[in-house]
Amino acid sequence: MGRRAARRPLVERNAIWCAHSGDKPDCAEGLARVLRLLQRAAPQRRALRALSIGCGAEPQLPLLRATCTAAVGLLDRDPLPLAAIEAHVAAQGLDRVTTVTADYLEALGTAADARRLRRQVGGRAHLVLFHHSLYYSPRSLWPTLVGNAWRELLVRADVDDPPTAAVHAVLMASRSADPTTTSSLYARWAGRFFGAHNDQDLGEFARWLRRSDHLEGAQVATRRSTVRFDHPDFEAFMAVVWMLLLHPDVHCFSPQQQDEVTEWVYRELWAPGVPLRQEQHHLVLQRGSAER
Repeated sequence: MGRRAARRPLVERNAIWCAHSGDKPDCAEGLARVLRLLQRAAPQRRALRALSIGCGAEPQLPLLRATCTAAVGLLDRDPLPLAAIEAHVAAQGLDRVTTVTADYLEALGTAADARRLRRQVGGRAHLVLFHHSLYYSPRSLWPTLVGNAWRELLVRADVDDPPTAAVHAVLMASRSADPTTTSSLYARWAGRFFGAHNDQDLGEFARWLRRSDHLEGAQVATRRSTVRFDHPDFEAFMAVVWMLLLHPDVHCFSPQQQDEVTEWVYRELWAPGVPLRQEQHHLVLQRGSAER
């Protein structure tokens, strides 16, 4: 059952996570806070634009489309969720929604790449989202990726546009003292079998940004939250576990390793009814000022 769950498409595993965890409402709460800042700064005549990087099926699309009425851009390397979004957009008669199939590591790899992406989505955005997508990037690339988004994708101060813009990133905490968290799950199994150490810490990244001048004029804010995941079907539960362990996209667990992970999850979590908890960081990088 664990091996079968590991073969499920990533878009299906992510859909299970979205439907049975508190993650997306938590992301939406953080997103709504940022949107309130932007809306207070924008004059009535200026509509907002948003771009979601590594969007997947983008569960926040209704909120984004309702508040960013000028345009919503969605980028993902997987064409399957984008095709589902396009079908949804067509069925509801929505406009000003643009999808781009691309790996964001390449789309933001250089300033020239970021400018090319900007042309594809029709211009600069007031809001750029990295909701769990930085999970799929080495920490060493964050300054480049976020820096190119900051400089090439966000609106700048000029006579035609309000200067206030923001990047909103959400990511699992890199470590946790709670053995039932996704952070501890990753440390236990990816660490044991692959020697993996999770250095993808948005809190640390925020501290580095405050100390450096990497993002000129950036106001840096963070907060921490906790969500939970559970599912009555064990195979569906394991499908999410494999997504969190980055199998097989980053770490390819052998069949024997898959069996060992499956047996542990069944014995320690699912059978006794212990939900997975996820401690996660929100990072907001704001350009310009707005009354909080």
